Amino acid sequence: MELKVKTKSLIEEIGYALSVVEQKSTLPILSHFLLNAASEGCEIAASDLEVTFRGKMSNSEVIKEGAITVTAKSFAQIIRGFSDSEELHIKLTDERKLSVKPTDQKAEYFLNTLPAEDFPRLIEPSEKSFSLPIDIYKQIVKEVLVSVGVEDTRFSINGVLFIVEPQQLTMVSTDSHRLSFSSRKVDLNIEGQQRFLVPKKVLQETLKFSQSDTINISAKDSQIFFKSGDILLYSRLKDTKFPAYERVIPTDVPVTAVFDRVEMLETLKRISNVSDVKTKAIYFNFKSDGSVHLETRNEEGDKGEEFITCESYTGDEVKLTLNGNYFIDFLSSVTDEKVQIKMKNSESQCLFEPVREENEGVCKNVAMPLRTE
Repeated sequence: MELKVKTKSLIEEIGYALSVVEQKSTLPILSHFLLNAASEGCEIAASDLEVTFRGKMSNSEVIKEGAITVTAKSFAQIIRGFSDSEELHIKLTDERKLSVKPTDQKAEYFLNTLPAEDFPRLIEPSEKSFSLPIDIYKQIVKEVLVSVGVEDTRFSINGVLFIVEPQQLTMVSTDSHRLSFSSRKVDLNIEGQQRFLVPKKVLQETLKFSQSDTINISAKDSQIFFKSGDILLYSRLKDTKFPAYERVIPTDVPVTAVFDRVEMLETLKRISNVSDVKTKAIYFNFKSDGSVHLETRNEEGDKGEEFITCESYTGDEVKLTLNGNYFIDFLSSVTDEKVQIKMKNSESQCLFEPVREENEGVCKNVAMPLRTE
């Protein structure tokens, strides 16, 4: 195997691939990149068996076809060290070492390799896919990632439910304490409805996509594929049953408070500094005149109070205690100028929503108030 590649292009691909590499795996091959030089160009791949990355290096010149794996960390460090060089010459020696040298400097490195055959088998995506603008996709993902659970339990799923319909994409997540729902009208050019339960990690990685204005999504053989530009990410779908989320979203919420998102976010960040370490409890008193009193304290005796005024308020006075971090996560996941909280009483679910036009999508975040003694 032998090729020449533009350093900038290789560094970009390495940046994506490194976050997929399994650093502490008991399988040595998972700490390696796969380099595959073929007639159509050179590809770099990385996998942790859950998520697989494949990226094509633009402007590469394949001199001799072949494939090999190389330790990801060492390879990345050396390549980044030559960031001031325009082009790199990469070659597999007769001793099965990978030679890396810049074409404009007197330097050369030799790295240990493992056979390409040891690397997990790469899978091609389905030809039946749907596409949408990547900015819309990223907006939906960001709005639901905040409620993804950290582990799989009966009510907490470490993944996001995709509901794909001909004219709409919906995503839902829950960690059993809160639920996030985001939906957007968009022409997906598919028939019927499809549902996928997608792991959190691959969604986090797709948020790094920046090569193209669109993203293509497909599924086959229990795998889901995300392609944008020259980058392909895929992951095994989760086979856990997602909870019946529809009944969790409250509809009987007669009290609505509308406020400035940034003002509330900054207020919550300040007062959370003295909230209880475990519960993050913040007491809210929504008064019928539109004023809101926030209060918190911790076990050390620290206490904080804040007062803000709603943009508008309808309904009776409501007193409730919320996990401040949940509120902060929601406010940080959206970019709208105004947001609203809909309530019924101190014991019922609260509904957080951005104030936006219908064509800008629907976003709902549900949280249960904390019980106070």
